[in-house]
Amino acid sequence: MLKRAIAIACLGLVAGWTTNVWACGSKDKSKSGEIARRAPANAATVMFAIEGMTCGSCATKITKALQQIDGVYVARVNVEKKRANVKYLAKKVSVAKMVRAIESLGFKVKQKS
Repeated sequence: MLKRAIAIACLGLVAGWTTNVWACGSKDKSKSGEIARRAPANAATVMFAIEGMTCGSCATKITKALQQIDGVYVARVNVEKKRANVKYLAKKVSVAKMVRAIESLGFKVKQKS
């Protein structure tokens, strides 16, 4: 069972799944790495380049860390492109706080936009 789960996870990465592939072998079959709450119309968007992200588990950790921040509404993390797109409310959260959250997981971050 574990070999099958690992094979499925590897196929998912090759097929372009962006997150939600867990080390234990379970996965979310969606191609979206998005964990979202309804974003208000005045939400800002920022894109980060992330160094050190190598697999779906990395992307999942980053997505969850961003989603736990009050004011973050959408976090999309793409392993292949090594970037994250985040919709957030600037009055509630700073870009620096999001960068610190990602860096606290051991990744290097550069703001792209």
